[in-house]
Amino acid sequence: MFVSTAAACRFPSLCMSCFWRSWKRRYCCILDFHPQTFKTQYKSTLCCAAGRNSSVQSPPKYRLKNIAWLLTVFVISLYSDYFRDVDICQCSEYKQSDIIYLSSETQRQKSLENTRITGNGAKIFAKAKTLAAREDYSTAQKLYQQLIQEAPNFAPAYSNLANIEVIFGNYSEAVNNYTRAIELAPLSDDTWIVYLNRANTWIALGNNAKAMADVQQAAQGRPKDPLILSTRALLLSYEGKWDEAFEQYQNAVNSRPDQVQPFWFNYGMLLFERGKPFEARSIIYRVAQKYPKQSDIHIVLAGIEYSQGHVSTAKSQWKLVEDPKRYTPSYVQTEKRWPPKVKAAVESLIQVSSFQ
Repeated sequence: MFVSTAAACRFPSLCMSCFWRSWKRRYCCILDFHPQTFKTQYKSTLCCAAGRNSSVQSPPKYRLKNIAWLLTVFVISLYSDYFRDVDICQCSEYKQSDIIYLSSETQRQKSLENTRITGNGAKIFAKAKTLAAREDYSTAQKLYQQLIQEAPNFAPAYSNLANIEVIFGNYSEAVNNYTRAIELAPLSDDTWIVYLNRANTWIALGNNAKAMADVQQAAQGRPKDPLILSTRALLLSYEGKWDEAFEQYQNAVNSRPDQVQPFWFNYGMLLFERGKPFEARSIIYRVAQKYPKQSDIHIVLAGIEYSQGHVSTAKSQWKLVEDPKRYTPSYVQTEKRWPPKVKAAVESLIQVSSFQ
């Protein structure tokens, strides 16, 4: 696991007693200095357990000593490429004793090295990508696995293999491969995409908290990218935070208003939720024009049209729904994460006998 020294202060704290104990064991440490609690509190940032915060007050006689070590470690961090392995001792709930702290420049160089390939490996990689583009996923999967055996530090082999694992529904394997790609190339230009892909895989696994964490990581590189904004919006909507989700979707749509994307459908539904049926229909019809075979789009349009008294238009949309009988009230309630007013509109529609 490679961690930037610049980012080390984001980790939860290690108490000072364990700091000195670890130092006596000849392990290097990194301190996190908080000006607002300078007189009473000093934190070291060795623990990696999420949510762990076990800082304690330092005795007065240790304060000057602590400050001295703080300045020493800070100077070392400026002129050293890496810190030695550290023992996070007994404070961490996450038992990982070997952590290497690398400078950002070193990570950047490592990322570049692990995203380049030549010779036979390059040929295998090109062939695998071609086969994947032709939807020959099984053969492409085998080639990526072969490439990993030949070039185990080539990050794109892991991320591309993960993409195929997602297609096959092997989400846990996909997460593992995305994670390995990030470890090998944490600062490559495409790492934000790997984070975003892993976020969507976490969503498929039902772990929305980890998905949101990956979205936030991806946003560090591309804060205004519509795919990042729309994925964050989706996660917010799963939490019932409709207003926050709407804002994210709106920003995503406005960033590229001429490029209709699938997430526009969710944006349109939230427009209806906010009492703007005309604008909602306008957006969703554009999505239906680009993706005419998506039954969800047509059933929602039928429900919205019916709620506005446009019965004939609702019927025309209903006819475009494949297997409409599966859209029962219970199915809509349990299987669809649509906004409440959209669900109500669709349920009102499907309960009318003339539409059955």
